[in-house]
This record gives sequence, C-alpha cells and structure tokens, in this order.
Amino acid sequence: DDLLLVALQVARTDLAPGETTSVTSYWQSLRSVDAAYAGVLMLVGQDGHIAALTESVLGGPEYPTPQWGPGKPVRWVARLRIPATAGQDNYDLRIALKNPGTGEMFGETVQAAALRVSQSSHVWVAPKAGVAIGADFGGYAELYGANALPAEMRAGDELNVELYWHAT
Repeated sequence: DDLLLVALQVARTDLAPGETTSVTSYWQSLRSVDAAYAGVLMLVGQDGHIAALTESVLGGPEYPTPQWGPGKPVRWVARLRIPATAGQDNYDLRIALKNPGTGEMFGETVQAAALRVSQSSHVWVAPKAGVAIGADFGGYAELYGANALPAEMRAGDELNVELYWHAT
C-alpha cells in the first residue's frame, strides 16, 4: 500500500550457472513511509524452491524510502548471480518488498521475468593439487588446493605457492 512498482527491466533472461543478471526497477512512494524497505530479488524454480536470493535497501543507504517524497519515482538496480548448482531449467525471477528491521514481507511477490538457465559451456576440471584445501568463500569461490610446499626451508629462501581457485 505504501509503494508502487512503476516499471522494471531485466538485462538478461538466458543465462548459465555462474552468470549474473540485473533488474532495474522504478518505485514510487504513495505516501510518507516510516520503514526503510528492502527490495528482494529471488530466483524461483518450477517446484517453488528459492534457488538464489539477494536483497538491498530500495534507494540505497543514502536515500532509503523514508526520505522519498510521494509521487517521485526512485530507481533500484539489483544483481542476481545464478548459482553454480542451478540445474538446467526454467525459473521465475521475482521481486518482493521486505522490512529489514522486522523481516516482514509486504504485499504480493511480482514476477519480473521468466529465466532460462542453460548448461554452461565451460566444464571445470580439478587440477592435481599437492595439498587439498577445500575452503568455501561464501558460495562464490573455493580455494581448491595448492601445490606441494617444500619439506625444508632455510631463512632467506624464496617460497613460491601456487593456489588453485574454483568459482562456485
């Protein structure tokens, strides 16, 4: 009731796992708003499962919704990365509103676009690492491993380390 979605545009609708799309939307305040609403962008599978989600304050931290004047459109750009684990399928890209302070979702979820996730043409082949590490960096990258380190070193010796990263 407080905000109106005026327009939106989706940059790309045919993607592969690991790629990113962006949504540019324009919102308008219908009256004075007390809460700093967040926009939530979701990638939803045909089974209703949320495969990916991102949220940020509409208008950004510099111009949150309580500062908007009624009737003036405000631009919000959100980017959503397709997870490496997303299967080849059709997905819905949906937008919702949320009060970050309470976690409460508001109004109806709006379908922004239908997305097609196709198989990536790139196939990652794990290198032979002397030391397996397997450290996950927030679902975006994995430090897969490193080359075998010298068994013995003396003060002043140069240490060369080769790290193997994998975008997830």
